Amino acid sequence: MLSEEELVERCTQRGVSEKGIEIALAVRSSPPARRVRSSSRVGSSAFTFASRKMGQTIQAESLSIELPAIYKHEFDSEVYEFYDQPSEPLFLEYRSKKGRKVKAKSTADFFVISDDFIGWEEWKPLEKVVQLAEEMPGRFVFDEKSGRYISPPAEDYAARFGLGFRVMTSQDISYRLTENFQYLKDFLYTEPEKYFEKSNESEIFGDCRWVLLSDVLEAGSVNPDDLFRWILNQDVFVSLEKDLLRQPKYCRIFKTQTDFLLLEDVKSVARHTELRLGDRVDFCGNIYRISSINPRFYLLEGGACGTKNIPKKLLDDQLASGTAFLHIEDQGAVFNLLQKAGPRELEQANHRLKILVEIKGGKPIEEVAKSHNITARTVRNWLRQFNFSEQEFGEGFVGLIPKISLRGNRESRLDRVLPRFHGRF
Repeated sequence: MLSEEELVERCTQRGVSEKGIEIALAVRSSPPARRVRSSSRVGSSAFTFASRKMGQTIQAESLSIELPAIYKHEFDSEVYEFYDQPSEPLFLEYRSKKGRKVKAKSTADFFVISDDFIGWEEWKPLEKVVQLAEEMPGRFVFDEKSGRYISPPAEDYAARFGLGFRVMTSQDISYRLTENFQYLKDFLYTEPEKYFEKSNESEIFGDCRWVLLSDVLEAGSVNPDDLFRWILNQDVFVSLEKDLLRQPKYCRIFKTQTDFLLLEDVKSVARHTELRLGDRVDFCGNIYRISSINPRFYLLEGGACGTKNIPKKLLDDQLASGTAFLHIEDQGAVFNLLQKAGPRELEQANHRLKILVEIKGGKPIEEVAKSHNITARTVRNWLRQFNFSEQEFGEGFVGLIPKISLRGNRESRLDRVLPRFHGRF
């Protein structure tokens, strides 16, 4: 969280008025305007989320919308603070469907302080906003330019103080995130039989930085109910926007979010690589194997999911954005080496790989070395290590991990772990 001085400085930089700063400070220092409750009449279910970022519990009135929204804010590094049911309301003026002047007081779902936004947020199912836009066209409007619904009267009120207002819908929520919260909902009301301790970390991970959920469940070293509660409490990290808990064979558990981000960084650097026959991809929540590739389409085979002919550009774009992604197929040498690499080692390997990408793009070694203040000899050593690992393991990246020769089991070979460069640099 920000200090008061940091908040005032950030607000000033974004053009928030003195009154707007007063509103932000009042929200921070006041309890929520109301306590949310479950209601069978409107189909809502009240939940609370123990936020480590905020150091307090945050209320959610919906399992499918608000609770995933809380999770997004909790793990978004650009969001500094977020408050549920903010104490400072919005006062709206607009015309009803029949042209009558309406004045309304509204409590938003959240007040958010982030890098690019300071203000109120309203989260609703998309279909509900579509309905409200029909019933209250003066309050909710579809904006053709942005392709989103907006609330002009709420935006106008917030703008008086240099603050923002945005309507957020289910289109802003990953379906994986929503499905995972459905999976975890039974653990929202219960305390674990055993609280997470340092000894549990070694039971789950051994000497690895991350493991597959299926391996932990099969090992039986921890109570599954406790494990899922630890995941919900963030004692261990699962990317609930990326991995599905109902697919334990592919769901990864990390010691920390940092470990996850570093591994994702590996993928983002090499993500532009073309897919190959036999690769397995997670597309729309299901696992498929690429069985055929032509200039316009991928043929995906998914067992129970059937066969799908997917436009090449669609899947390539989803892979590039991280909406779809490749999956680890086998616990071979590369898998073991990546599991046991620490955060600093992965960070160094990522840095080296980014430098080699520049050479892949056509820049001379000497020019690249000089721009990064390293010797050309060092870069050539990295190239040799990359090419050796490409031949030895089928994945060049692991050769860039410091002290790789001291790690892991080199006997088995993994056909594919991460997107990689084809051919040598």
